[in-house]
Amino acid sequence: MRWAETFANPMMPLEKSHNLHAVCGPFNFEIRVWDLNPDERREISNQYNITAREIQRSINSNKGISLYRDGVLVLPKTDHAKDWLGLDARRIQRVGPRIGTRNVMGQINIRSDANPDIRDTSDREALASNRASDEFRCILMAIVSRFETERNADRAAQLRRRRLNDVFSAVSADSVLRRARSLERRNASISAIVPAIERHAEQLNQTQEELRGRFVYYSRVAALGQMAHMLVHEVRNRTTSIGTFLRRVAATVTALDDRNTSRSFELANGSVVALKTLANKLAPLASRSYRSTRTSVVEEQMRDCIDLLADRLKHVGVSCVVHGRETQVAVDPGELTHVIYNLVDNAIYWLDLTEERERRIEMTVSQSPDAGKVNIRIEDTGPGIESEHEELVFLPGYTMKPHGTGMGLTVASELVAAWGGRLGLEVSGNPYGACFEFDAPLYSDQSAKGVKL
Repeated sequence: MRWAETFANPMMPLEKSHNLHAVCGPFNFEIRVWDLNPDERREISNQYNITAREIQRSINSNKGISLYRDGVLVLPKTDHAKDWLGLDARRIQRVGPRIGTRNVMGQINIRSDANPDIRDTSDREALASNRASDEFRCILMAIVSRFETERNADRAAQLRRRRLNDVFSAVSADSVLRRARSLERRNASISAIVPAIERHAEQLNQTQEELRGRFVYYSRVAALGQMAHMLVHEVRNRTTSIGTFLRRVAATVTALDDRNTSRSFELANGSVVALKTLANKLAPLASRSYRSTRTSVVEEQMRDCIDLLADRLKHVGVSCVVHGRETQVAVDPGELTHVIYNLVDNAIYWLDLTEERERRIEMTVSQSPDAGKVNIRIEDTGPGIESEHEELVFLPGYTMKPHGTGMGLTVASELVAAWGGRLGLEVSGNPYGACFEFDAPLYSDQSAKGVKL
């Protein structure tokens, strides 16, 4: 059994927006989180001379988090109330990355004088809802989220940077079959073969959870594409009709020579232009045909992403600079937009947490050492990425955002890999911030003409 981490200080920082005066008083706790796979279960069984069934029975009787007030157990009072924090219901939404009661054991201690408003309900199965209890629950869930991040990082360190093909390779039964045949040749008993099957079953379970998370994300992206297709189709149809009408009444509006009418006409005409521009920006996402001849202009896609994120950039106070000429690459516009948008969106999030420093994003297109390719760099002046996280940020389910999916960089790196390139973290010329770099294939006609960047 591997203990993930034990915290000593409950007052861990929440999100930047949570600046309200605290009404929840101090408390102390000890919480332990683990993953119990067959190897660890067998190790415990051998070390303490107890059966796997006894281990599971012990976990079932002690799982969950207990709340004590002045040394007296408050929750759970019944087996039904073991999940008074709602961990299992929350875990169902994202099986694998999230912690359930079976993965946690802990104790929280509060005092009546420090937390008089934290009370249980009359049926003794939950906390009564009030500001102090809600804040208390929010802090506890932030602690659980921190555990989940550390636990997923531990898992990710074992998986290392598994590409999608590597994930599918884990579904194969070849390894367990080879192990079983090897044991059979030694005339091993069935009890010797079972552990090999158990290890393979555990690997399959982990792979299943990983695939489930990826396909949920991919289905959302596909749904977004379908919505974009519908939106582009409707906007273009409607604006064509409205535009035709506006052209026909233009002369009449001019003849009226009425200031208010002319102003209304200008606003209507400008709205049609704005809607057409929006439809053109969404068109790459709405594409249903992915042909190898499709091309993109990198700088154009960069500017489109800046336009799409204009409100957030203005709100956070971030300036964006694009370096490079019109560089044509043999990449689908929707895919290229997805990669650039994801990187810029992430940069804005972290720049929002940067204090007393210029908030800037620079995007650069340059010639790659590899013939027929270009390098695309997106760097910011944010807080950067700590060294222990550098190898983990591309792994599925790994995220440092409180409400992140942990799939954005995974999908982006797989898209780049599909072009024959690589997305990775690079050393930036700035003392602060993060720098992502990926390559893309130049469009063949452009390469043949020897166009310089």
